[in-house]
Amino acid sequence: MNSNLTFGLHVPHLKFLLTILGPNLENNLNIGRPTTSVEKQLLSVIWLLATPDSYRSVGERFDISKSTLFACFERVIDTLNSVSSKDICWPRQEELVRIKEKFKAMANINGVFAAVDGTYVPIKASSENPDVYITRKCQYAIILQVMCDSDMKFVDCFVGYPGSVHDARIFRNSNIYHLICENVNKYFPGNEFIVADKAYPVLKWCIPPDID
Repeated sequence: MNSNLTFGLHVPHLKFLLTILGPNLENNLNIGRPTTSVEKQLLSVIWLLATPDSYRSVGERFDISKSTLFACFERVIDTLNSVSSKDICWPRQEELVRIKEKFKAMANINGVFAAVDGTYVPIKASSENPDVYITRKCQYAIILQVMCDSDMKFVDCFVGYPGSVHDARIFRNSNIYHLICENVNKYFPGNEFIVADKAYPVLKWCIPPDID
């Protein structure tokens, strides 16, 4: 493993990712030109995602062509999407208890299960209605809404709304919002709740700060 190309990614984490994603990134057909190694596919795409570097510069760093890097990108992202539901999911009861206890230790508040907020994902200007993608920071973006537990692990993600859309509107249109409204007890069996900033609505299971 070339330590110069791992850019601080811990080896156990890399091995874990290789174990999970490797089978879907290998060339199992054994035909045609050799497939780029699984490790190089994964590291090059992580580098591309984590830096502002271009396809050309990342390809040069990993000694692969621009077209090969693009193919690796599509393959890795498709694979991540295919396994994401196994890790980004609502915790089971025993995990819910642990999360509440850790939030209690952190903030001395009983019943907190998760925190929700949105973040901007920068994009190039859209060819259709570009103005709706302009954020309050005057950048083009789409919004990623995330719920995180006490370990900052994602338990739910919702993405795609233009950058100008308010957090509360995105929240009320998200899949998790409708699922919770249909069966609150399923998601919060002990009257737990999530915390949010003042942009979010006040609900039995969603508590923003007191703004008085």
